[in-house]
Amino acid sequence: MRAFIIIILFNLLAVASATGQTKIDQMLDKMSMLGEVTYSSIVKRNKNTKKIEKVVRQARIKGVRAYSFIKEFDRLAEQHSVMETVKDGVTRLVVIDEADCSRIYTIVYLDKKKEIDVTIIINYKKK
Repeated sequence: MRAFIIIILFNLLAVASATGQTKIDQMLDKMSMLGEVTYSSIVKRNKNTKKIEKVVRQARIKGVRAYSFIKEFDRLAEQHSVMETVKDGVTRLVVIDEADCSRIYTIVYLDKKKEIDVTIIINYKKK
């Protein structure tokens, strides 16, 4: 019974950590579909197997939407490894997550109420 409870708790923690990254991805998808952001996505595939190896998503977000992204990044940073640097007034926040694939979330801003740059790098692990 005790082992069963530990397994349940472990699964709940795994789901909780995935919700932050899912929320950021969903926000970016929604904003890009509505045309509210400048957005680009690059996919690198294995030339032999055609499987996806890496995805890089970049967006420039302005106005009120930028602040909601920063709040979500801060929430995600509470659950994962984070590095924050400030140089010449520019803040860079990097959140690293090692789950089923390696994700690196980066947000860069001078004034978080005006404009931010978001980069999401997903490196799929080889199985």
